[in-house]
Amino acid sequence: MNAQLNSIIPKLPTNSIDVTRMFYVEKLNFHQVGGNYNDYIMLIRDQIEIHFFLYKDLPVLQNYGMCYIRVLNIETLYNDLRSRDINFPELGKLEVKPWNQKEFSIIDNCHNLITFGEPVK
Repeated sequence: MNAQLNSIIPKLPTNSIDVTRMFYVEKLNFHQVGGNYNDYIMLIRDQIEIHFFLYKDLPVLQNYGMCYIRVLNIETLYNDLRSRDINFPELGKLEVKPWNQKEFSIIDNCHNLITFGEPVK
């Protein structure tokens, strides 16, 4: 029997577990799963799980952590997040990309780039 891959969970750096928890829970509607650890946090929303590890000396403006999340009804999510105090990069607006995906991006509290995308129908 062949091994089968069935999910992926990104692990991104953070310089503060507490600030990252607040950002993802309060602004992106994730909730914490698993235990409370000083150096690790697991967050989930719908079918998406993201883990963060503590990197106290993280050079935030030099952090290039990235994550791509597939979305259903991306316009609804985009409009919801635009109404919150969230950092959208200069090129982060909702648009159709040449690879036939409707996408937008945000930057979290530790400069991780989170891109949301939905196939164009």
